[in-house]
Amino acid sequence: SNDFSARFSVRGGDHSNVLVTLDGLELFEPLHLKDIGDGGLSIVDSEVIGGIDLMAGGFPADYGDRQNAVFEMTSKRPSDENLTSVAIGIANTRVFTEGSTDDIGWLFSARRGYINVVLKFTGNEKDLSPDYYDLYGKLTFGNDRHRFAVNALLGIDDLKVVYDSGSTFDSGYTSGYGWLTWDATVSPRMTIRTISYAAVTMQNRNAAYRRSSVDDERSTDHLGLKSDVTWSAHDDHLFRFGADIRSSQADYDYAKEDNSLFATRFDLTGHEWSGYASHKWRAHPRWVFDLSVRTDHHSHTDETDISLRISSAVTLDDRTVLRGAWGVFRQSQNIGELEVQHEWTEFQPSERSTHHVIGIERLLSPSLSLRVEGYYKTLRNVRDRSETFEDFDEFAPELLKNILLFPETGRIYGLELYAKHECKGQFSWWASYTLAKAEETMDDQVGHTRYRGLTLPQKFDARNAFTLDASYRPSGRWSFSAAWQIRSGWPTTPMRSSTFFGSTNWSYDGTRLFESRYPTYHRLDIRVGRSFSFERWRFEASAEVLNAYNRHNIRTYLPTFGAATFDEVETERWLPIIPALTLRADF
Repeated sequence: SNDFSARFSVRGGDHSNVLVTLDGLELFEPLHLKDIGDGGLSIVDSEVIGGIDLMAGGFPADYGDRQNAVFEMTSKRPSDENLTSVAIGIANTRVFTEGSTDDIGWLFSARRGYINVVLKFTGNEKDLSPDYYDLYGKLTFGNDRHRFAVNALLGIDDLKVVYDSGSTFDSGYTSGYGWLTWDATVSPRMTIRTISYAAVTMQNRNAAYRRSSVDDERSTDHLGLKSDVTWSAHDDHLFRFGADIRSSQADYDYAKEDNSLFATRFDLTGHEWSGYASHKWRAHPRWVFDLSVRTDHHSHTDETDISLRISSAVTLDDRTVLRGAWGVFRQSQNIGELEVQHEWTEFQPSERSTHHVIGIERLLSPSLSLRVEGYYKTLRNVRDRSETFEDFDEFAPELLKNILLFPETGRIYGLELYAKHECKGQFSWWASYTLAKAEETMDDQVGHTRYRGLTLPQKFDARNAFTLDASYRPSGRWSFSAAWQIRSGWPTTPMRSSTFFGSTNWSYDGTRLFESRYPTYHRLDIRVGRSFSFERWRFEASAEVLNAYNRHNIRTYLPTFGAATFDEVETERWLPIIPALTLRADF
């Protein structure tokens, strides 16, 4: 991920290729601040999260319509004791409460965000006024055989921007979800989870510049029902199967005035259904084999996709497991993802990725484990897109000079090493290293002749990446942690110089697309926490420093007039050093 966004790239893929779920429900728009770094924060408060599972590739057919990875969140189970927590930090204020009686449990979180203080550290010259809010609530009830959970999640954003020139930009986003989950234990060998859900997303963007403007209003509604069955027919045979059906509607009202006028307004309705079946077979006490298949249908694109997936695990000895996976993964263009801002009014065909994964896990000691994994992914029907090189912070990028790219195929491959030391004592750490390459090949029949047939790095291609995370708890009151990361610079298009009336000017060279790279990125974050316990309540203070040694990580080069050499070209950076203090009280 980058410093401004909670979105992240998994194994070189785009963040839009990651399926994000909460308690089994897909979150179509999971982030706040979508106009700042393409999503600065999650709409799900970390306080309500009980567990996270990231499946980076080769995941089973239970998960569909995403071709790269799955980010699965599970909310906390309400505690037996009633607890209320209030926290105030540099970016938000939060109220959280949970508790339960004999049969009923509840969990509620409310958060109000204000990142103006953080933005001042970036040196941004625009007058930004971003606000965000989110609410989450869960009510659980039932008995040993039938458990029910009523969930609601709401995220709201509001942004106003005033430029020195008098131009303005404002936007508002709403993302709301409501779902009822029924977990039924039919027998000791069969469980069924059924989820009925409704989701709505809305956005409103308005830009009023000196010679151009944008008015963009969109909304998407989903109403659906899904069910998943797990059946242990035998000690050596586990079956999983399920289905998901939903109706969807999207409304578009878009107008753009620049050198020309483009406007469109229309409504779309559609239905989607999917189904999957999986058989996990313990063929040998040391060998487990999983075969699964799924199908997805989307009426708005008139497509039906079929995906076959295979995975296996072999226990070589008491400390070593060999794993492998192969599968086909499809991803359609959601009914609310039509890019009318680029004057595209037709949906693109579903993308296809084929995963090949093999890895080995070794327990080196009771507290130290090592994993080595290699992967190779081929891509087909890569989605067409628009790229701009002018201003990273532009809130209406469709008004800038854009280059249309028509990739056809691609491949992503790499080797990952992951080590983790975890014990019940005071010190723990984990480290990872990745050697990888992500590239795509342009269509040789479509688009500008300059780019036809070219093989280019993907925008999140980083050849080398290393992360080290460590924590130390000398007692129950003190905690120390640090995280350091370093990676190769992402691809960028080099700049070229030109002379005008004796002045040397620099601008992007569109003939050399992604032939250069940003400098190596690295950053250290540190955190210190101290808690104080009293008879009826607990207080905690934590101090954090982001980018502790103030590394000047370049995020974009700016067209510059009057720079004699490239070293004098203006740049914008990722986050500088930022101190933060969070105060929390539990009672």
